[in-house]
Amino acid sequence: MNTNEHEMTGLLSALIRVHSHLFVVPKSRNRGPGYRESRCDVSKSPLVPLFQRGRPRISPFRERGIKGDFPLFAEMGRPRISPFRERGSKGDFPRFPEGYHRSLLAAATTGLLLLSVASPGAGAAQAPHEDPDTAPVVYDGVSLLQKYAEALDYVLARNAGGVPALQEQAAGANIPPQLRDTVDSFLSSGYSLAGLVAGIEADREKATTFASQFRPREMKESLESAGQKLDRAYAELRVMERGARDTGRVLGAGSAGGGSTLGKAYEEVEARLRRIRRLLDLLRETTVSLTRQTETALENLGGMQGMILQPTSLSLAVEPDTAFVGDTVQFQGSLRAGDKPLGSRQVTILLNGAPEQVVITDNSGSYRGHLVLPYDYVPEMALQALYYRQPLDMGLYVGSTSPETRVKVLFY
Repeated sequence: MNTNEHEMTGLLSALIRVHSHLFVVPKSRNRGPGYRESRCDVSKSPLVPLFQRGRPRISPFRERGIKGDFPLFAEMGRPRISPFRERGSKGDFPRFPEGYHRSLLAAATTGLLLLSVASPGAGAAQAPHEDPDTAPVVYDGVSLLQKYAEALDYVLARNAGGVPALQEQAAGANIPPQLRDTVDSFLSSGYSLAGLVAGIEADREKATTFASQFRPREMKESLESAGQKLDRAYAELRVMERGARDTGRVLGAGSAGGGSTLGKAYEEVEARLRRIRRLLDLLRETTVSLTRQTETALENLGGMQGMILQPTSLSLAVEPDTAFVGDTVQFQGSLRAGDKPLGSRQVTILLNGAPEQVVITDNSGSYRGHLVLPYDYVPEMALQALYYRQPLDMGLYVGSTSPETRVKVLFY
């Protein structure tokens, strides 16, 4: 018998002793007013047989060695009378209200049941401590996929410096052994991809500057550098896509379903990977467009009518500037080349640097539209408009981007 059982047994015994005392009616000859012969018998109590088998049914307060059933109370000069006796009555027999014994029995039984439920020893058995050497290992797949999503956010933000911290955390993390190399490769590719995206955009900006200055040779060199970085970026992205699929398969994210926490975490990783692929596709398109402009300029370099690319300007306004995730925001702007509006041109709306949708300018060079903010729990999102020369664009214009417009994001 453990400690909890000893404590419980002692408590039950004390309750039974009080219960027994209340049910034993002393046979005093001196009966006070309102006396009524009690028919209560302690032997009929369902609690007594459990704890008083073979024990004499006497008052627990009676002084040892004294015959009789009258209880012994404190003796500091006080008479040995019952505190329950009615004032003004003669005799020592206590007067109990009718039904008093039954009420006390119900109260004692209720307390007994409550204590048995609250006591650890009387309730369900406590789960034994597991042996760390033999206990099964449980991996937190949701946390791992969240780290994947965080690394992809660094890629979209062109912030390679944030990935090493994730690599350090992964080094000491509890990861399934078959996924250790996969996780390392995923984060390493994320670090490289973030740097490559930033480098591609830097080369593209240089090419645009050289185009506006009519320096086609330098423009060509910058575009060739951007093309090489793009090839490497696609390779790193394929590594990350393959790693995400392998991780989802090992963790059972596909079978978990989109409604589960694990399934939602996996879907967020897949959504970010698709966004990065769209970003690389856009960078390739702009690079190809600038390369064609460079070839045209080089062809006309020796002629008398050298073609100088005209700069363009692009504006963007977004309302409202504060919105909840999942809300719709409106945008509008215009595309011009000097004072000339450029109609029927494609304008790409970027959300956090990745293409979100394409709109067409009207005859006045204006455009408008709306988009839904994704459920990315970040403090703010950046919107930007991008124009670059399309194959059907008859003029030679330099591509341009609008200033970034930031929307403050609220969460429910």
